Amino acid sequence: DLAGTRGVQIVAPDFETAKTFSAYHYDQAHQEVLFATSDGTFTIVKIEYKTTFSGTMRTVTAQPKAGPFLPLGQPGFPIKRIAYGDAGSQKLVVALQDIDCALEVHAASLTQQRTLLGAGKTTIDQTYNLSALIQGRPQAVAVNAQADGVIVSTQEGEVYYFYRVGHDLSLRQRFVPFKGLSDPAMTSMDFLFGSASLVLGSV
Repeated sequence: DLAGTRGVQIVAPDFETAKTFSAYHYDQAHQEVLFATSDGTFTIVKIEYKTTFSGTMRTVTAQPKAGPFLPLGQPGFPIKRIAYGDAGSQKLVVALQDIDCALEVHAASLTQQRTLLGAGKTTIDQTYNLSALIQGRPQAVAVNAQADGVIVSTQEGEVYYFYRVGHDLSLRQRFVPFKGLSDPAMTSMDFLFGSASLVLGSV
């Protein structure tokens, strides 16, 4: 409440069970937050708002709605990074998971049921283990807004681009963006809003 006197509003989503969170991803375009857990699952929290009136005073209250916890990668191991793309009929999530002090890259396509009341339950459609296709130590992940592209960067400064067609998620390109520098490692990687461009930061 920036103009009134209510201060900071704290609203906890109604998670189906108590878990320890290890990573998160905020999708501003769809007002969704993904929370990843220390046991290899994630949940999508939809941020909705309710407006009420008391006379001429309007009050807007956040109403976050948590979906079920879905498995990703190997069960029982923490997810350290997670990224998400929601294109309506296509949804794609990718994560870095710590397996005995080594990071693996796991991805999954999601489907969402439609009901007479609107959007229904989200479930796992197809899973992918991309770890064997990546040389070096994975550092960051990103998914484009079209939910058909996955980007993985490594600590050695290499970028891997995976493209999804149907149920196939295959390696399309790999490159070293800062090859000409003495240290090609990257400090940041993310898509610009709309996913038309990928922004990379060097050390």
